[in-house]
Amino acid sequence: MGTTFHLVKHSIVAVNAQKANQVLGLTQFFQGHIGLAEVMAPEVDVATIAGEFNKALWSEFFLCQECYYSKGLCIAELMQDRIDNEATKAAEARV
Repeated sequence: MGTTFHLVKHSIVAVNAQKANQVLGLTQFFQGHIGLAEVMAPEVDVATIAGEFNKALWSEFFLCQECYYSKGLCIAELMQDRIDNEATKAAEARV
């Protein structure tokens, strides 16, 4: 089969507290049935994914199986390294 990789996609997500409280309140009303609460809530989208509105806010990278499950893996550091590498390549291309 070969080496297995994981595709990790990352974007900022904004949660609307008022909409979330509506769903949570209905969840209590419906005795813990969150699926029913989500259907009955007046506002469906509690969270907004920024990457859906601006593709530049999506980040994607591949991780091998071993790295994905290793201890001490910090996604934020990987993302920053990728941003730094892309900035370096862009600066070198301008020269």
